[in-house]
Amino acid sequence: MNKFHIARLLCAAVVAVAGCGFAAELGQPAAPLKISEWIKGKPVDLAAVKGRQVVVVEFWATWCPPCRTSIPHLTELQKKFKDVVFIGVSIEDAGTVRKFVNQLGDQMDYTVAIDDQRQTSKGYMEAFEQNDIPQAFIVDREGRVVWSGHPMTGLAEALTE
Repeated sequence: MNKFHIARLLCAAVVAVAGCGFAAELGQPAAPLKISEWIKGKPVDLAAVKGRQVVVVEFWATWCPPCRTSIPHLTELQKKFKDVVFIGVSIEDAGTVRKFVNQLGDQMDYTVAIDDQRQTSKGYMEAFEQNDIPQAFIVDREGRVVWSGHPMTGLAEALTE
């Protein structure tokens, strides 16, 4: 085993994979959801739904125009794919998000959560070297991240497959 392989194995053992300079890859186990507050919907534990449900973890913000545009699309997808759990994750403060979600009502009809310590963001956005929002990730029934991209381009097709 050469130095590169040893370094990669050591980095894989470290919790903060992104800090080692290696991006996560599709097919790898999904990071746990470390949510500080669930604003709308029931809490979701990926380990508890493993083997039973597909989960879409989408990162967004109230101030982000493309995020706001994708909200009705995500609501439509949630209605179409009833067995899939959609979770919108924001790093904003709970008060701001709660007010926004309450104003939208049924227009934002999926689970919404707060990641105020950015632990979930580290496990997805940073691990997959993504900087732009909105950004969605599909976690399959086996608990693996199998798709990543803008929720308006390709998410519906990926869920259909």
